[in-house]
Amino acid sequence: MAPVLQLPSWLAAVVAAALLVVIAAAMVWAWRVRCRPRHGWPSVAATDSVVAGVSAALAMVPIGLVVSAMGFEVNRYGRLVAFVVTGSDRGIVLLALHLLIGIVSAFPLVWLSLAGLWPQSLSRRLALSLLYGGGYWLAVNALALPVLFGHDHPWARGISGVWPSLLVHLVYGIGVGAVLQLRRQPVSPPSAAVACVVTDIPSFPAGNS
Repeated sequence: MAPVLQLPSWLAAVVAAALLVVIAAAMVWAWRVRCRPRHGWPSVAATDSVVAGVSAALAMVPIGLVVSAMGFEVNRYGRLVAFVVTGSDRGIVLLALHLLIGIVSAFPLVWLSLAGLWPQSLSRRLALSLLYGGGYWLAVNALALPVLFGHDHPWARGISGVWPSLLVHLVYGIGVGAVLQLRRQPVSPPSAAVACVVTDIPSFPAGNS
């Protein structure tokens, strides 16, 4: 499949840098919003999506490197999507797109938590996080993307075609769930600067912890 947009290397670097600037600006905005009075759930949803999405996306990296070092293929479609969008699949381009997708992909689980559908028990929260990571892998990486790129589904390559990518996405689901768990649990830190991030939790419908 030919790339939709073929860019010179210098222009791809500019695009990647612009994506990173956008991500950095979003995280700075998230910090500022978290540290001042807010009204309405959209700003909270955006904040939590950035924090949870970036954290979980970064958590995927080390386990992905370990799996790759073992000789198994991971991030096949991450590289393909990056190449289709920007004409490059290396370095800063791949990282920027990975973080951006992580932010967008965190939103459904963030919305569940803000809608009062976040389970009360820790075991159920863990199960929901794992279910989300696994369901995301099944819907996007195992079904939609292979069809889009004209590839076989991962199970056609046997268990080795399934577990590496599935494992990384389960880590993503746990990462998003862990961040949401922490951001829904008020604590009493010694620093007011930390307190504004951890304990400035707005009122949501009954069901959130």
